[in-house]
Amino acid sequence: MNLYTCPCCEAQIKKTNVTHKLFDVLHKWETNGIVLSKSTWGNYPNNITLTLYKCNNCDYGVFLPMTIGSDAFYTDITLHEYYLTDRWDFHVAIKVLRSAKSHSVLDIGCGQGAFLDMVTKQLPNISCHGNDANSAIREKLPQGVALHTDLQDAPSNLDAVTLFQVIEHVSDSVSLLKTSIAKLRVGGLLVVSVPDHSGPIRFFADSHTAIPPHHVSIWTPSSLNSLLDKLGLKILIQKWEPLPDYLMETYLPKILSHKLGCLGNPSWEARIQHFLANPIIRFCFKFKIKYLPFRGHTYLIVAQKRDLA
Repeated sequence: MNLYTCPCCEAQIKKTNVTHKLFDVLHKWETNGIVLSKSTWGNYPNNITLTLYKCNNCDYGVFLPMTIGSDAFYTDITLHEYYLTDRWDFHVAIKVLRSAKSHSVLDIGCGQGAFLDMVTKQLPNISCHGNDANSAIREKLPQGVALHTDLQDAPSNLDAVTLFQVIEHVSDSVSLLKTSIAKLRVGGLLVVSVPDHSGPIRFFADSHTAIPPHHVSIWTPSSLNSLLDKLGLKILIQKWEPLPDYLMETYLPKILSHKLGCLGNPSWEARIQHFLANPIIRFCFKFKIKYLPFRGHTYLIVAQKRDLA
């Protein structure tokens, strides 16, 4: 079968011509400076072909066969501080929690607790809970934060649940979101951020970071909004990250080439990078300009749990 039902909008997901060999993707990680352990390679004994299936209605996508990152894989790629600790979506969520006068929050996929550390410092009256399958991170979490390695064991009736760029990593994002919603009180807030594949990420669709075993699904505002609406939530806030300084060198040349109608023309792209993008980037770095007013990497949505009784 080459057709599946989209979990977001229930249209048909169709097989595309986009394929990747798993071993080629793993080798790309190593080419980019990440040494993968024998344990990681041992988790993926077969060089399977990953195929992208996509919904033409809401742009949700999934790579099949389902191939998620193992514990060993994530240990390998996080040894070099791959994940940022000071992130745009964290700051947006802090403002949301403050505005809503939240008293409790559960951060799913909390890792070493960068967001929860920010909450404890800026909103010390909030009761903080973290969820992560790795029990070894318990000692690295901020003091007073409760770790729940099993999401089912986390408390319910919470004011807020956050998932920062988590759902693209898991095999069943719908079930994860349903469980997350069940942890909220009626009127509680779900904060979800994802890499926005309608933004400049689409110019780098072949990047090893956008393909399994790292990301198994791809999301856009349309697909995420459709799913949360389907799950009975009221969408309150939608925000797009402006282009951050650490991605300017990668994204800005492509963004400008696209806007000027030169994308795909190597000669013109090189000129635009040299005469336009690079001077803008140098200016931003010199004057410590953190963001440019172009769509960046991340889309964030805040939705409220409704009383469906």
